[in-house]
Amino acid sequence: MSDVIGGLFGLAVAAFFIYCGCRIASRLGYSGYAGLLLLIPFVNLVVWAMWALSDSPNERELRELRAELSRRAAPQVEEALHAMSG
Repeated sequence: MSDVIGGLFGLAVAAFFIYCGCRIASRLGYSGYAGLLLLIPFVNLVVWAMWALSDSPNERELRELRAELSRRAAPQVEEALHAMSG
């Protein structure tokens, strides 16, 4: 009986880690399936390092959108400053 409970507990812990890995991957902008790589020994270390040390797709997109916004807003800001000074 205790073997069954231990097995179910181990299965529940594994399912929790799979769920967390998939959620982290999708929040970073990667496919949720990338979280499954965390289950492979030694590959998981590379994946964690990659996620921690590189820009995620979401960060790259945000940086590009901010740059685009600043390019669009720059002429309007200059006009407003010129109108206020003159």
